[in-house]
Amino acid sequence: EEFLLQIDSHMRFRPNWDAYLVACLATCPDPARAVITTYPPPYTLPTEPKKTGSPVHVKRRPGGAEVGRDVRPTVLCPSAFGSDGMLRQTGKVLRAKSDSLVPCLLWAAGFNFSKASPLLEIAPYDPLPFLFFGEEISMAARLWSHGFDLFAPPECVLYHLWTRDHRPVFNAPTAAPAATNSASASASA
Repeated sequence: EEFLLQIDSHMRFRPNWDAYLVACLATCPDPARAVITTYPPPYTLPTEPKKTGSPVHVKRRPGGAEVGRDVRPTVLCPSAFGSDGMLRQTGKVLRAKSDSLVPCLLWAAGFNFSKASPLLEIAPYDPLPFLFFGEEISMAARLWSHGFDLFAPPECVLYHLWTRDHRPVFNAPTAAPAATNSASASASA
């Protein structure tokens, strides 16, 4: 494939998003070494109580998700260090649409778009087990050290379902299980 798009599964796109992103990438000084990435603004799911009076659940109504009309871009910014020492990042909405791609320093796992070949050959994605916070900072550093430029799109092209109330989420174990080595236990007995 010529292009690589990585997104979260719970996204809604603007019409013609694909042609828009390809055109944006072509405006980069070096499109082969550029990544368009950001935290998209939110959309919401319509909710409706069950007829039995049980708790509210998510149900799509005719017309689907409630997507905002705001197309101002968001740019990734550092926000704080977590208690685990990992840098957190956030998306900040700009005051107005931009005339061109917006340079940024960070990378979002939930939305990034680039040429496929250079990214996969030079800076392949290296998933780290049980790492949620830290993955994006690690990838941003790897891309930068391989000569990639990161940009936010000039306009919003997709929307993200940020709430997690309607679905289970990944929870990393709080402690690794103790390893046992029966050979060393027998030898010391």
